[in-house]
Amino acid sequence: MNSSTANAVAVTPRGVMRDVNNTSGARAIFAVDKLGARVRFYDAATHAELKSIETAKFPHELAISPDHRTACVSIYGLGIFGNNPEPGKSIEVYDLVAMRLTKTISVEPYFAPHGMMFDASGKLWVGCDSAAKLLCIDPIGGKIEAAWDTGSTGSHFIVMTPDAEKIYVSNKGDDLGIFDVKQKKFTHTLSLPCGSEGVTSSPDGRHVVAADNASGDLHVIDTAADRVIARVPLDGVPPSHPKRSRLMRPRFSPDGRFLIVTNYASATVHVMDTGNLRNQQVLVLAKGPMGAAFAEDNRSVLIASHDSGIVTAVDLEKRAITGWFEGGNGIETISYY
Repeated sequence: MNSSTANAVAVTPRGVMRDVNNTSGARAIFAVDKLGARVRFYDAATHAELKSIETAKFPHELAISPDHRTACVSIYGLGIFGNNPEPGKSIEVYDLVAMRLTKTISVEPYFAPHGMMFDASGKLWVGCDSAAKLLCIDPIGGKIEAAWDTGSTGSHFIVMTPDAEKIYVSNKGDDLGIFDVKQKKFTHTLSLPCGSEGVTSSPDGRHVVAADNASGDLHVIDTAADRVIARVPLDGVPPSHPKRSRLMRPRFSPDGRFLIVTNYASATVHVMDTGNLRNQQVLVLAKGPMGAAFAEDNRSVLIASHDSGIVTAVDLEKRAITGWFEGGNGIETISYY
């Protein structure tokens, strides 16, 4: 679906930094099979499964280290957000070269670790939503270095700008938190009355995009001023229960040419050119799309359908589905490395 260029909303990057949030690579694919309680390794070219390793129950998110040798997986707990009576208290660490579990890091006294990322120095940043904490962890020593209150028990996803100066914390039922890494404190919030779900940074760090938790609109944020500069409705989104999260995850391609938004509740993905976010193509996927992995060609993306046990391949330039492969019981997050 196309809209007039007169109403264009552009977030085209002026230059691409090393993206701390959006790892790519050609060695292999690493996936977190939440429903199967396993991590899975796939061949990057053929998508054949190379190995799977049992995890603690209900792993959720992943983060790949800057040298692409280590992956961390958050063990969220036995429930879901808002109903997690036995929250997890650990992060599993995997050697991507040897394809094996190397250690488990405790996040106690905190709990329910979810969104994570490595910064360029190798520190691991973790959001613990039920504990309302942002953690900085030394993954080599396996120790928490510092913890900060996020102000909301809905702090589910976090994203760091590529210059590692700010972290944006999405809150499912509250405003967007902004953490200054140098000052080591939350400096202010952006008003998002219905809360937000997924959040992503452009590869040049000039913009952050957050998905509205109720309407499904995208909030485009100018990171220099920390203000919302545009609100972009997504075309063709089927209605869903207004009191339930759509579980939407926006993601920029590593080169910044494309923005995609997976929509769990609607089983769709929106593909848009960052030169005009109002120029959108909606693709229907298998039930429950969540995580996405971008190939090094910057036009191919894999999307994991958590409820369906498959991974779908999409060509972003053609805006078309090109294939699929079996993906465990239910993969939530996935990445090339």
